[in-house]
Amino acid sequence: MSFYGILLKKVRRFFIVTHSFSAGQSFRTAAARSSGFTLIEIIVVMAILATLTAIAFPFYNKYVDKAKVTVGISTLETVRKTLEDFHIDYGNYPATIDMATGKDGLGKTVLPTALLAEFKSNLFSLESYVVTPLDYTLTAKAMDRNHTLLVLTPGQVVTQGP
Repeated sequence: MSFYGILLKKVRRFFIVTHSFSAGQSFRTAAARSSGFTLIEIIVVMAILATLTAIAFPFYNKYVDKAKVTVGISTLETVRKTLEDFHIDYGNYPATIDMATGKDGLGKTVLPTALLAEFKSNLFSLESYVVTPLDYTLTAKAMDRNHTLLVLTPGQVVTQGP
């Protein structure tokens, strides 16, 4: 670099430093002072993010609860198909179902181990199982925050509650 190039660079630096310095400020260059965000800018951004989060969080929880009810319904649909298969094989619905083993009172397998594990992980509780010679009603609670009541009959799964 030539002598004039070096001199021009020093003059520019001197100009920036002397013209960006004012009373009450520390001795910094304009480039150093302009980089980064101020505390006010960061606080404003944080306030905006907090507001958006406060607005979005209830909607997110609503969709999570809806998904948990849907998973519970899907699990009960699988139970319904299994009970229908049991009815076809034995000519009647099981009188009782032991939810620990998945077997009826006579020791016949009603719910396979995998379906029993799915039932336990996707549903909060089994409320009741009532059987008549021609049909049954199984009620269970979903895993959502309201523990929505799900009623399974041979034809459908119905939700009851909020």
